Amino acid sequence: MKLGRPLLLASALGMTACVGDPSQPDEFEPNSVAAPSALGNFSDSGTHQTFDLTLHDGVDEDAFTLTISDGGIDGNPEVSIFANGDGTSELALTVDFDCSDDSGGHTSTEEGPDAGIAFTTSCPGGGFLSDDDSGSATITVRRKPGASTAPMFYELTIDVD
Repeated sequence: MKLGRPLLLASALGMTACVGDPSQPDEFEPNSVAAPSALGNFSDSGTHQTFDLTLHDGVDEDAFTLTISDGGIDGNPEVSIFANGDGTSELALTVDFDCSDDSGGHTSTEEGPDAGIAFTTSCPGGGFLSDDDSGSATITVRRKPGASTAPMFYELTIDVD
């Protein structure tokens, strides 16, 4: 898995590029577990996206869906997802990955002021001649239970290689 030094440094320092008023809903609202916002296709040929977001009130939670495509080059897609907070509260990041062929998947959760989850997709189905490890992921970002409910900025970064 390739992680750039600037990303790691920014993560370690709890830096986000967000400006404005964190009590205002971000561009993806309303997005919740019941109605997640679609972020599009992320291919293992190298896709990197960063989103500046808010948890604008004490009950806000953000949910997103994305498709992860295995182009069949250089092995299975390597996925890194980071939620970097602004230091005002601790986050809970959950990623639920499901294989396109319904052959499996997994769910991971990480908590902290900056939370990150990294995995390589692996789908056991598809038969001998198929090595497609594509799938879909649902990402949920909320406050860690018991954490401050003050409005906050956070940065969601998704890398697929």
